[in-house]
Amino acid sequence: MGIDVSLVRGLDVVVLTESGRVSYGPVKANTKGIPAVLKDANPDVVAIDSPPQWGTNGKSRLIETQLRKVGINIYSCPENPGNRPFYAWMEEGFKVFDAAFGEGFDRYRGGPITGRQAIEVFPHASGVSLRGSLPAKGNLKLNWRREVLNNAGVQADALKTVDEIDAGLAALTGIRFLQGGFSYVGEPGDAVLVLPIRPMVTVRYRRDPN
Repeated sequence: MGIDVSLVRGLDVVVLTESGRVSYGPVKANTKGIPAVLKDANPDVVAIDSPPQWGTNGKSRLIETQLRKVGINIYSCPENPGNRPFYAWMEEGFKVFDAAFGEGFDRYRGGPITGRQAIEVFPHASGVSLRGSLPAKGNLKLNWRREVLNNAGVQADALKTVDEIDAGLAALTGIRFLQGGFSYVGEPGDAVLVLPIRPMVTVRYRRDPN
């Protein structure tokens, strides 16, 4: 299961089979409805497009530092910034992780997979790592990410919006996680973000030509 988090547009949920078929969704949900969605869909993993909690060391996490080093831009998740409206979507994501935990999905913190897990993902980073390059400047996000899904064997026709596509990329990352074809950035034992490739690229990604 992939969950794209938006405070304004709500949560978009997609479940994929290992063959790349959409088996559940896309559906809209809110945080209060996530337990019912999890019971209904019964996924093996929940991949959530959000940090699970505030950072613990300054204005950013190791996750963001490592992704930026390879050219992937990502919002920083700081220590609790107090009442800052910009970060309200992250707090919504925290609630999704809490809801998943309440249904038996422990937060993945690196190392071996033990039981049902909820993993932090970032669809843009998933797309870049799967394609092996950054999108060309001016390339529409929807088209580029849909192409990434299609090239990975996902039947993405049912996914119409960017949020649904992002939920699909999250779900695909979850599949790679279950199959062992993944890496992660961050601090093992604390906060890690899962990428759908193995091993992680350590050089800066190049941008697709226009």
